[in-house]
Amino acid sequence: MKQPKSSKLSIEGLRLMSICPLCSSKNTPTESKVIQTHGDASLVHLSCKKCEQKILVLFRLSAVGVHCVGIVTDLSHTDAKRLISDRILDVDDVLDVHEALNEEGFLMGIREQAYEGA
Repeated sequence: MKQPKSSKLSIEGLRLMSICPLCSSKNTPTESKVIQTHGDASLVHLSCKKCEQKILVLFRLSAVGVHCVGIVTDLSHTDAKRLISDRILDVDDVLDVHEALNEEGFLMGIREQAYEGA
């Protein structure tokens, strides 16, 4: 009996996620949570219990196998899910950031806030 594509993706993806790509730990479990699935692709948040690093990985099943692209992040699963579901940036958002970065004292204000929170 032929397995559905989504179940093949899950089985292969679980095998790939069993080893942390950053610390190469094989014996420490990696926590994985699916953030979003669309067709043959799934965005997964991985968290290594040994090195505590987090990675967002996009898995996609194709005719030649499973493709994955990952990026190291400091986002929690909840933060990543919230960012994915938030609205898309538009030109006004980019212009607002550009103007803020050009304001005198902007970076100093960020540094002060960071030190206050620490």
